[in-house]
Amino acid sequence: MVFRASKQKVLNRGVPPDSFLNELATWGKMAPDDIFAPNPHTDIYSNIVEVLGPWQDLKHRRAVLLEVMRVLAGFESSWDWNAGVDITNPTSTTPDTIEAGAWQVSANSMAFGPELKALVLNKVGSLKGCFESYGAGSRLRFG
Repeated sequence: MVFRASKQKVLNRGVPPDSFLNELATWGKMAPDDIFAPNPHTDIYSNIVEVLGPWQDLKHRRAVLLEVMRVLAGFESSWDWNAGVDITNPTSTTPDTIEAGAWQVSANSMAFGPELKALVLNKVGSLKGCFESYGAGSRLRFG
């Protein structure tokens, strides 16, 4: 796949590798529409509508979320899928608060909505956060 706009530098994090962009685009094409659909809650779309909106349709919303994910992944991990614990975050110290990876998600983020708990329970089978070390990289996992 040829990437042009997505190859823009993210401040001091550099340019995303094509391998990252391919994975993101592949996920974006197959992800269910309801992830991108309007909802009654304040969400990422509410925060960026002045910059990337107004939304034309569901395809536009999908593209916007993928762009947000691209930028966040650059900030959080400098494009390293195996980025370890964010040691600069003083609250990232317990199995429920440790964050690791491209989008730096911690188990306690499930408190933001019952749908997040339901999703994790459905996909993982547990709501208990824990941390595993995988050699050079470390990853957050549930269960």
